[in-house]
Formats: sequence, structure tokens, C-alpha cells
Amino acid sequence: MMHDHMNLNEHVLSLLAKSNHLGHLKQLQGYLTSPSLAMPKLSSTLLSSSVSVLSLSFQSPLRSPYLHHLKPPNAYLYTAMITAYASQPDYVSAFTLFRDMPNQVTVVCALSACGHTGMLQLGKWIHGYLYKNGFVLDSFTSNALVDMYGKCGNLEQARKVFEMNPEKGLTSWNSMINSFALHGQSDSAIAIFEQMMECGEGV
Repeated sequence: MMHDHMNLNEHVLSLLAKSNHLGHLKQLQGYLTSPSLAMPKLSSTLLSSSVSVLSLSFQSPLRSPYLHHLKPPNAYLYTAMITAYASQPDYVSAFTLFRDMPNQVTVVCALSACGHTGMLQLGKWIHGYLYKNGFVLDSFTSNALVDMYGKCGNLEQARKVFEMNPEKGLTSWNSMINSFALHGQSDSAIAIFEQMMECGEGV
């Protein structure tokens, strides 16, 4: 059994986070929600993986009372929890949590998670939120949107975002090419590649 006063190191916690044993996961859940836990001392990667594993195991995201008191705020943990809520699906909670910390890191990470899990609706909501709230779509965010739409199969919207990006770098072109290739549209992928080559040194 874990006790609140136990000083468990990250190696032990990382092993528990990878466990499929229900008893071990419940102990991890108890530890992470313990009032005595100094969460900021744990790594972003470990916290995120722990939240994700527990969310999938118990069909309910882990909402620590210390989430809003992390100094500095942990964007990766927020993203893990947003993804966990969306996978339920509980979009209301996901949206609410996203609004707590809408910055470039959470936006890009959340869009990446949407693409990998096929959560098109959440990805579209994030895109709409950015537009309605006047967020500037820099190259990183635009690339994340193209990648998300492409992986979710909305190639028309992926192309639209791509064309609206005035600063297309190599990552931008590759995201669009990969989106077409992923869905078997080789002619379109080749056309984008040829267009990229025409831009020459500007890429």
C-alpha cells in the first residue's frame, strides 16, 4: 500500500504508470490525488502518462485538486487531461479545461492528440475557438491544424488552412503532402511536392 508520507521516486511511479494491474493503478491514483503530493516536483512526462493510463483504466480522467496551482502551469498535464476527457467522450469538460490554459503549447499538443486519435470534432472546436478569440495562427499552430485535419480525413479543410499560411516552411509542405498520401491521393501529393519545388529557396 502507498501512504501519503511515502517518498516514492519517479522510477517507481513510472513503473506503476505502465502497469496493467488494477490494484497498482488504484494505488497510483490514490498517490496522485494525495494532499501531500508535491506535484510540481514530478516530471511533465510522468504526470501526463499517469493521467492518460488512469483515465483509460477507470474511464474517468484524474482531476487533481492541485492542477490549477501548479507553478508554472503544466501544459502537458493539461493536454493529457483534455485528451482523456475527449476520449470518453466528455467534450464539455475537455472544452472547459482547454479554456483554462489556451496557449501555443496546449493548442499544438491538443491538436496533435486529436489527429492521432481521430477526434475531428474536438479539433474543429479548438480551431473555432482560436478564430473566435483572435488567436494569431503562427506557423506552428497552422502546421498542427493541417496535420490534425489531414489525419482525421478532412483534406479540404487541411488544404484551406495550408493555403492560408503565409509562411510555409518545410514542415508545412510535408504536412500537406503526408495528408494527401495518407489517404491515397497520390496525384494531389505529387502536385503539392512540385509546387514546393517551384518555391525553391523560399522553403
